[in-house]
Amino acid sequence: MATLSAVVGVLALATGPAGLVAARVTALTLHEGIAIGGSSSAALGIVTLLLARRGRLRSERSVAATGSGAARAGRLLGTLALCIGIAAGIALATNAVLVHFQ
Repeated sequence: MATLSAVVGVLALATGPAGLVAARVTALTLHEGIAIGGSSSAALGIVTLLLARRGRLRSERSVAATGSGAARAGRLLGTLALCIGIAAGIALATNAVLVHFQ
């Protein structure tokens, strides 16, 4: 579980910028790219945090105590991915407010 959390964390970090790249090379607008990238990054960040917690608990209960470093890395990556999702939400909300009061 701890190793899986690190892998999903890397994937979660990659989905944020991937939404921007998708908006640039496809017919998506920038708002749609930010929304897709940010929401997928936040969702995968939450999954990463849950997997990291489960991996940490498993490593604490095992005799060999392996996987604690991967769980720590997964927790860091999940937190960063969640921050990317929150930043994307703030950016979209700010833009909506500015467009509304323009």
